[in-house]
Amino acid sequence: HRDLHLSLRRQRQMCIRDRYFATVTVRNDETSRFAQATADATFPSVSGAWLVSSEDWFHSSVFDTFKIRASYGELGNQQIGVSNADINISSVSEFTAFYAFNGSGQASAGANLNSKGNSLLTWETTIKQNIAFDMGFFDNKLTATIDVWKDTTKDLVSQDTQAISTTAIDAAAPYVNLGELENAGFDLSLNYSDVTSNGLQYSISGNFTRAKNEITSLISPFYTGGGSRVGPMTRTEVGQPISFFYGRKVLGIFQTQAEVAASAQPDAAPGRFIYDDLNNDGVINDEDRQKIGDPHPDLIFGLNINLNYKNWDLSAFMNGTYGNDIFNFEALYYESPYFFEGSRSTAVLDSWRPDNTDAKLPALSETIQNNEFTTANSHFVRDGSYLRLRTLQIGYTLPDSFASKLGADSARVYYNGTNLFTITDYDGYDPEIPRFGSLDIGVASNSFPTNSISSLGINIKF
Repeated sequence: HRDLHLSLRRQRQMCIRDRYFATVTVRNDETSRFAQATADATFPSVSGAWLVSSEDWFHSSVFDTFKIRASYGELGNQQIGVSNADINISSVSEFTAFYAFNGSGQASAGANLNSKGNSLLTWETTIKQNIAFDMGFFDNKLTATIDVWKDTTKDLVSQDTQAISTTAIDAAAPYVNLGELENAGFDLSLNYSDVTSNGLQYSISGNFTRAKNEITSLISPFYTGGGSRVGPMTRTEVGQPISFFYGRKVLGIFQTQAEVAASAQPDAAPGRFIYDDLNNDGVINDEDRQKIGDPHPDLIFGLNINLNYKNWDLSAFMNGTYGNDIFNFEALYYESPYFFEGSRSTAVLDSWRPDNTDAKLPALSETIQNNEFTTANSHFVRDGSYLRLRTLQIGYTLPDSFASKLGADSARVYYNGTNLFTITDYDGYDPEIPRFGSLDIGVASNSFPTNSISSLGINIKF
């Protein structure tokens, strides 16, 4: 099967006196991933800008450039990760779907339902609105942009995990338009470029994004995600960010038998987790689950540095996040006795003992105790903030006299490094975890360490 995506676009641009700008676009898209009745949609957009600093009356001792921009647009999304999401898909199987139609004799192969379709599935639409200010200072050596924006995503597409019960058919849940999501925040970009008196050219730029998201409507009271071995790890509900971490809150570790005697928690023992009794009913169960983490960063940032001095050049890019959590599901395999004969990490050396009461992990055991690694809880939630040197390149352009000996016009040797270091408190493989779905954001599962690569090279131009 081959996906088809057709797009028609009409655009009109306008510029008046090099200071008033406007663009109007109307786009119609059609996809084969939805049923014919919902396959096409129209997405309009309009934007405008006013270069205030070009006005005759604009005189400022602060601004060299001042521009105001605003826009409204609608953007469609049909990249849902599957094809033919509108129909049921079955496959012939000799192992799990075979029948003896006459009650005896050789069985005939049948078909299994692999995935449930939804003929009503339609485009996910994001309405984007923003107002921005572009500014220049010090003869435009310093430029800054502040962009305040709001994105409203309607008909959010995800799999409806509640459409098929755990006792029903063994098929993938259908994709549905399950609700509405609102993102709002601002972007700040700064850049400073100059040349020093001794010939050093430099440019330093940084960008910072702060955003908050909230589910504003759902077709069900809530949705869960990440249900594997420890049950659901995320929850999505109205009034909360999408895919927040949900489970039991660990308050600490029982230290003494007296603390155990004073607690109504079942399976309590010295060295075992203390759970928050959210509803104060003296019983620890699913009714005590609560919000235990947020995968969305408070701040996303990046930094670019470019230097040139005589024959030398350097460029570097760093990026990171601050304030986000990660649900480290992978810790189940190397911190717990889930697979008792498997390998453990050195983290278990900080397990509770009578002489190590300030431990991070509960007491070692041959089997899982107190539901500590069979239900989602805040022990799995780790700080996901990080700073990473993404790229670094240092180059030296060889003198023309040397290049001519090679019969070349120019020659440059360089070092190039990728992912050279990461500063983080996250104890998993990589704080940049892959995203598997809208309802599993921030869950570390099947991740791999990021490669650090260094190389030396030479560019020769003839």
